[in-house]
Amino acid sequence: SLRSIFRVPVLKEVIIVDNGSADSSRKQLISFLNTAEITNYSKFCTSVKLILLPRNIGFSNAVNAALKVLNPYSKFIMVVNDCIVDGNGISHLIRYLQRINIIGCIQGKILQFNDRIDSAGCVLSELGDWLKIGHGLASRLLTFPYIITYAHAACFLCRRECFEKPSKHFFIFGDDFEFGPRLYAKGYIVLSYPIVAGVHYGSATALFNKRCS
Repeated sequence: SLRSIFRVPVLKEVIIVDNGSADSSRKQLISFLNTAEITNYSKFCTSVKLILLPRNIGFSNAVNAALKVLNPYSKFIMVVNDCIVDGNGISHLIRYLQRINIIGCIQGKILQFNDRIDSAGCVLSELGDWLKIGHGLASRLLTFPYIITYAHAACFLCRRECFEKPSKHFFIFGDDFEFGPRLYAKGYIVLSYPIVAGVHYGSATALFNKRCS
């Protein structure tokens, strides 16, 4: 996942948060950042910051920790540690986000490892039920952009000011499904664009820890 983020061919700041890992993840992370391999990606990175949290404070609080040290860029890519991003897809989404100011948040097609769609955006019903659009469909389908209720937190792009306007205290209010409606309330839209943004292996870290316990 980290290698794929470093390889995205745009200038960026990379902020890595270790959320109180109790296994060997932290040791492997530090080892990777100290290898010569990291210099191969330096032309795409303005800086790399590492935050080591003493305990697991939850997903949203961990992202909040990253936001506190984030430079004031107009875009922010949020990727969980079980998503391998597609550099060309992410670059395309950034350009699209730059051109259309009303888009507050955008995502591409997030695939499963079997080349089928995991999520091409998400919707909420009037009863509060949530649904991942396109889940299980072939990756070649869904070839047009469309408005969605919210973007899947495995991989999305959002304007920097969108994080600050809903609330200065919270990132996604505990989950991604509530962040989208708050953006609409502020005058933005959330868009799904028909390009592959990455491959998601849901709960990979949790499954790894369970096998090792």
